[in-house]
Amino acid sequence: MATWPAIHPGAEVICRDRAGAYAEGATLGAPYALQIADRHHLLQNLGQAVEKCGAAHRDCLRSMAPQPDRAAVGENSDVASAVEPHSLALPAGRRAEQMCAHHALVQAC
Repeated sequence: MATWPAIHPGAEVICRDRAGAYAEGATLGAPYALQIADRHHLLQNLGQAVEKCGAAHRDCLRSMAPQPDRAAVGENSDVASAVEPHSLALPAGRRAEQMCAHHALVQAC
C-alpha cells in the first residue's frame, strides 16, 4: 500500500477501508494526505452497529411495542389476531451464535 503513493507523489486524499494495514500504508506512502473512509465501509459498519444495537435491546423494543386493545376491536378482528411481539423469531447465524455465547459467558461471571 505504501509503494503506490510514494511513486505517485501529490496525493492529497486517500479513500480507504478502515483496516489498520491500509492506514499504515497510506501514512507511510503519503504522510500528508487526508485519509477518509469509503462510503461502502461506512454504510457496512453502520448497518452492523444498528443490527448489534437492535439485538442488544430486543426485549426493550418488544416491551415498548403498542399492544392492541382486544376489548375495543373485538376478538375476531385482524388487529386481535396480529402476531404477538414476543413470538418473533430470534436472529440466527454465526454472529448471533457468537453473541449468545458471549452473553452466556458474561452472565456466568
